[in-house]
Amino acid sequence: MMSKDCGEFDLVIFGASGLTGRYAVEELARSVVRFPEIRWAVAGRNAEKLRETLAIVQDYLSDEIEIKDTQIILADVQDPASIYQMCKRTKLLLNCVGPYNLFGGEMIVSTCVECKTHCIDISAEIKYLDRVLANYFEQARRNCVYIIQACGFGSLPADYGVTLLMKKFPGGLNSVEYFVEFGEGPEGKPVGCGTFSSIILSMWDYFIPYKFEKEVEEKVFRKLPTKSKLPTNKYYDFRDISMTYNNKESAWCIKYFGPDERAVRRSQMIRASYLNSEEHIEFQGQIKLPSLYEALRHIFVLLLNTIMCLSSAGRALLQKVSRRKNMRSANNFVFVVSHGFNEHNWFKDNINYKNHSLTDHSLFKDDIHYPNHSLTDHNPF
Repeated sequence: MMSKDCGEFDLVIFGASGLTGRYAVEELARSVVRFPEIRWAVAGRNAEKLRETLAIVQDYLSDEIEIKDTQIILADVQDPASIYQMCKRTKLLLNCVGPYNLFGGEMIVSTCVECKTHCIDISAEIKYLDRVLANYFEQARRNCVYIIQACGFGSLPADYGVTLLMKKFPGGLNSVEYFVEFGEGPEGKPVGCGTFSSIILSMWDYFIPYKFEKEVEEKVFRKLPTKSKLPTNKYYDFRDISMTYNNKESAWCIKYFGPDERAVRRSQMIRASYLNSEEHIEFQGQIKLPSLYEALRHIFVLLLNTIMCLSSAGRALLQKVSRRKNMRSANNFVFVVSHGFNEHNWFKDNINYKNHSLTDHSLFKDDIHYPNHSLTDHNPF
C-alpha cells in the first residue's frame, strides 16, 4: 500500500552502484517484466558509476529486458537537500547505502517519514536499528509510512521463518532453532565490503545491547509477550553456549552473534504491543560447521576481530583488508527446526531455506520446503 499518489516513481534504489545495489537492480529489472506498470529509477552520488552499474547488470539480463535508459537521480548523504528531493520523487525508497551508522541512515529515515515515503533497508547495526525505532516509530505511524529495516540475510530468513511457523505449525509453537551454513564461492566465503564494515563498526554493540534497548522499550513497546505455558523443550536446552556439538544435526555449532535473535524478539514485542499477540517463542541461532577444527577456527577469528574492534586503529586495519568479492556462486543455507506441543505430545517440524543459489544469472532463489506430517500418538516427528 502506497501512502501518496504524487510520487514520480514507484520505487528508487539508492546506492545502486554498490554490491547490494547491483543485485537489487538486477532483481527489480526482472520483476518489472512481469509488472511493466512499475516506474523506477536508480540513485547515487556518481552518475558515471550508476551508468556503469546499469551496463554491467544489462549483461546479465536477457535481450528482452532493457535497462540502460533507466532514469538516474543524483543524491548524496552529505547533501541533505538532494536526499529530500530524491525522497519527494518516489513512493518507496530502497536504501542500499551502508554501513547505516556512517552514511546517514537515520537522516534518510527521517526524510522519508517527513516526505511520507516508505523506506526499506538491509541494516543490521543494533545501535542504528534501536535508535530509528525509538525516534521515528510514532511519527511514521501518524504519517502512515512503513519503515522496514533489517531486510538482509542477517535477519530476514530467521524473522520470516518464525512468522511462517507461527501460521503453519500444527500445534502450540514453543521454540525455534535456526542453523546457518555458509557456503563457498570461487573466492572462498565472500562478504561484501559494506557488510564487513557494518560488522566491525558495530561488533561491540552486540555485547552491550542493553544500552540501546531501554529507550525503545519506553517509547515503543507497550507490553512484552508472555512466557510460554507449554512444558520445557525436551529436545534442546536454549542455553547461551558459544560452542557445542549438536547430535540431531551431527555437526559442531557455535552461537550466531548476528541480529537474528533481536529481530525475532522485536517482532514478537511489536505483535504483543499492537496486534494483541501473547505468543512468546524461544529462539536461538547457530552457525553449523563441518568439524571441531572449523568451529575452533571461527571462534578464534571472532575473538581476534572483537579485540581489534575495541580500538580505532584496529577497526581501520580491518576495513583496509576488506574488498569487494564475487558472490554469484556463493551458497548460504538456512535450516529452521521448530518444537511445539499438542495434546501432551512433543513434536517438531522444519523448514529448509536455500538462499543465494545464484544460477542462470538469477539474483537468488528461495526454495522453501515444508513437509507434510501426520501426528501420531506419542511419536514426535
